[in-house]
Amino acid sequence: MDETEVPEGIQAVLEECKLLQDITISHFKEGRSGNEVLRLSREEAIEKGLTPSIYTHPIGYHGHGAGPRLVCGTCRVAYPVKVIFRCILTLRIP
Repeated sequence: MDETEVPEGIQAVLEECKLLQDITISHFKEGRSGNEVLRLSREEAIEKGLTPSIYTHPIGYHGHGAGPRLVCGTCRVAYPVKVIFRCILTLRIP
């Protein structure tokens, strides 16, 4: 197999993931809860034809840290913690 370019299907998925990442990041505003960010991100992504699956968690000194998290999927736990200035999160687009 002599591929010189990324296969079309993989490139399309990458573009969708980048769009979902941009959408999610655009809704991180200081003072919003994780639930608000998740709801707004999902609504916009769905409007744009995506099927979003979003997971984030704050980064601490030893992996997970304290702060807002976004969990999309089977988890139905409320996360009312607010986004604060200088809060660093990992964003996973599964």
